[in-house]
Amino acid sequence: MCLGNRSIAIWLVFTMVFQNKQYYYWCFVAVVPLLISSHIGVVTSFVTETPTFAATRKVVALSPSLSPPPTTSTSSSLELSNYDSEYYTPTEQSPQSGTQSPITLTRFLSQYVKDHPELKDLENILLAVQMACKTIANLVNRAGLVYSIQHSTTDDISQGAVNEPDYKSDGRYYSMKRLDKLSTTVLKNALKFTGTVQMIVPEAKEIAEQPGQHQPGVLIAYDQDNIACLDPLDGSGNADASICSGTVFGVFEKAKTEEINEETLFEAVLQPGRNMRAAGYCLYSSATVLVFTLGASVYGFTLDPQIQEFVLTHDRLTIPARGNVYSCNEANSEGWGDSWKAYLKNLKLGQGETQQRYALRYVGSMVGDIHRTLLYGGVFAYPSSKLHKPQGNLQLLYKSAPLAFVMHHAGGKAMDESGDDLLNKRPERIHQKSPCFLGSSEDMDELKKYLTGLQN
Repeated sequence: MCLGNRSIAIWLVFTMVFQNKQYYYWCFVAVVPLLISSHIGVVTSFVTETPTFAATRKVVALSPSLSPPPTTSTSSSLELSNYDSEYYTPTEQSPQSGTQSPITLTRFLSQYVKDHPELKDLENILLAVQMACKTIANLVNRAGLVYSIQHSTTDDISQGAVNEPDYKSDGRYYSMKRLDKLSTTVLKNALKFTGTVQMIVPEAKEIAEQPGQHQPGVLIAYDQDNIACLDPLDGSGNADASICSGTVFGVFEKAKTEEINEETLFEAVLQPGRNMRAAGYCLYSSATVLVFTLGASVYGFTLDPQIQEFVLTHDRLTIPARGNVYSCNEANSEGWGDSWKAYLKNLKLGQGETQQRYALRYVGSMVGDIHRTLLYGGVFAYPSSKLHKPQGNLQLLYKSAPLAFVMHHAGGKAMDESGDDLLNKRPERIHQKSPCFLGSSEDMDELKKYLTGLQN
């Protein structure tokens, strides 16, 4: 095979520079791909046809009615143009293949608010949330790369923390604080970018702020018609271990008041979950999944990393009426009430209504556990513990209530420890905690008999 003059020149330069034998191997590895690319053009066509992150940023700004991004005419084995165009082809113009083309979240919302014009004012908030979730997903995925626990305490120690409590020597403490602050900043910027949304950040009470207890302050955003509560990153302490985490949000209608200040906004957001107009969560795991409801059906969108768009993957999501899994923190079992312990005992022995033994699955991140329960059915629970957590461990306003709202519209149910509907419970404080039980309708009906004393 006869090599071109350029290829021969490259080869001679490398052999002259690297006289030491140990470099010949690396010389071979470095040059051969260049020689191949100069004759076959694989590398060139790959670079020209693969969409870059910058290109996808432009794609995000496209209106759903616009045509697909232009593609190059360079021929290659990586034919991406036909694949990408499916996301931007309106459903009615899709090819006669008998299947409907995938739909992006932006196009979905555009069509949804046309069919439900009373929800038009929610579109900006939801689009801002989806943009923020894309960035937070990237932050979570890169947490271990850009932040080293071994060297994370340098700045904090330099500020005079010589006799810090032992828990601050745990790298998770600083990683959680960092991710929480970044996630809050990302959400604030995304919401501000709409031009119509403002926000406040109520301070969380820092009492014995240990790694397992640290909670970020809830972010409250509002516009002319709505007020939203958002938990920027639930489960941030799991990020360093590559365990799933998530963002939770709920949107209420804002009462029309002449005076708008921090006090009136706090009062406006303290509503029972049933009053929500929209709620959802974004799960950051092996895939990034955004699940939400606008007060009717539940929809799930998965982030396509190739085009950086959320694509509809769970249309009108419903939870199975029964499951065979329960999810709770068994470490608190010594402090649980007798009714919940009796229910669990029957599940483990296969002596419940289904006469089937249930399995325990518990991640420790509420969004992850709820997402699994929503897909496969079963029960998620965080009851009170008289020994350590008399009010449970989950905030009602910005964790339990939004996820209960999603569960309700997916066909499931949510209750408090008295067996009452969790969506009817009104929080008295922003960070108020409450025991909660969420899951499949038939499983929850069975559990209610125990909680209300109907089951011996």
